[in-house]
Formats: sequence, structure tokens, C-alpha cells
Amino acid sequence: MRLLAHKKNLDSYLEQYPEDESVIRNIKDSLTDKDFITDGTSKIRGRAIFDYVSLFTFGFKESWMHCHNYMVHNKDKFNKREFLNFANFFIFKNVGIQSRESMVNIVFNRLEGYETNKKPLSVAYNEIFTELKKSGNNPYKWPIGEEAFGHFGLDHPALEKADKVDFGEFNFLKIKDVYKGFKQNPNLTMYLYSSSLDTFSPPEMYVDFVKGAGKNVKYKNFEESGHESIFTESEILETLKKVSRLK
Repeated sequence: MRLLAHKKNLDSYLEQYPEDESVIRNIKDSLTDKDFITDGTSKIRGRAIFDYVSLFTFGFKESWMHCHNYMVHNKDKFNKREFLNFANFFIFKNVGIQSRESMVNIVFNRLEGYETNKKPLSVAYNEIFTELKKSGNNPYKWPIGEEAFGHFGLDHPALEKADKVDFGEFNFLKIKDVYKGFKQNPNLTMYLYSSSLDTFSPPEMYVDFVKGAGKNVKYKNFEESGHESIFTESEILETLKKVSRLK
């Protein structure tokens, strides 16, 4: 779902800024495995550098104009050194992907972010790519790869550990247990929000849950927002204030 949400988001961006696609492809084509950014422990190399930068921009609708301005600035001449310096600062300082957070995210992706079924991430990702390709949606032709693509350009000691360590039984909260809780507490209300342009938690993830939850769930999807909706959609804050003790 996350990969398809990424593609949908990318299509929406390129529909709005179609001239950016050729610039994006030129930038990525200029990046080789000899190019890398690092914080001393994690290292991101090659084309994956652009994918990782995009991960934290294209999933946020409010960042689209900044992305477009960058493409316009680099349309005629791309300064690789300037980009690598920016990417190193943005990924490891601004966004703050430090070693601990990288390991947590790697483990999360194996357990929950993608349906890996306990397989090593590299194996699971390649199987997902193959299935998408068979369905006629070849991810290898996308101008920008999603986080799963970035995995193959990331060097981090946690990668091997996360693939080999046995995490045991997956004790995630089951949907049927939530439904059971609703029946036991009929007056309980869950407020659930999603955003159409959110590639991290796309609305498709909630469809089946909402259908089966009944009146206990009040759900709304924000059509024009991305992952930033929790900060930009006033309705969420107003609801939180209404149902809590916040003043």
C-alpha cells in the first residue's frame, strides 16, 4: 500500500509540475555509487540519496512548492556537490535520522511498515517489486523510488541484525480485538484521520477497518493534505480540544 500510495502521490506532483520529471531523472542519473552521504555510522549512496530526500518532502504536500523551486533552480545545471552537502545536512541533521532512529525504522519496516512476513527486508522488498511489475506498475521506471528502494542504497549495521534476529511472536493489536472492545464499550468513540497525499499512512490502510467498526469510529480523510495534516488541519486540533481536557 505504501508503495502504491507513493506512486499516486508522485503522479499528482508531476501532474502539477510536469516539467520537473526530466530534471529529477537527470539529477538521479548523475548520482553514482561513488557518491554518498554519512553521519559516520549510516551511509546512503548513489541514486538512493535523492529517494531519501524525497521521502521527507513528497509525502508532505506543503513541501511541494519548495521541491518545484529546487527543480527549476537546477533545470539547466545541476551542482552535485551542493546537492550532496544539502542532502547530508537535511537527512542527518534536519530530519534527524541518527543511528538509533535508523535501526528502529528498519525493524519497524520489517515487522509492520510492509508485509514482510518475517522475511529479510531485501527479499521482501524484491518480491513486492516483482508483484508490482507483474501487475503492470513497474516501480523500476518510477522517477523517484520509495523508502523500500532507498533500502538498497543504505549501509547500516542494523540492516543485517534486523534481518537475522528472531523477534518472536508478533503481538500487534488485532482488528478483531478492537471490534470486541467496541462491543464491550458501545459509548466509546475513536476519531480517525487520514490524508490522500500521505505516503507514510495512506488512507487505503484504513478502509477495511472503518467499514467494520461501525458507529464507534468517526473517520475523515483530508483530500488535499499529506502526512503533515495533524499539524495543518484545524479540525483535528479542535476535535482533540473538544474531547479532551485541553484548553
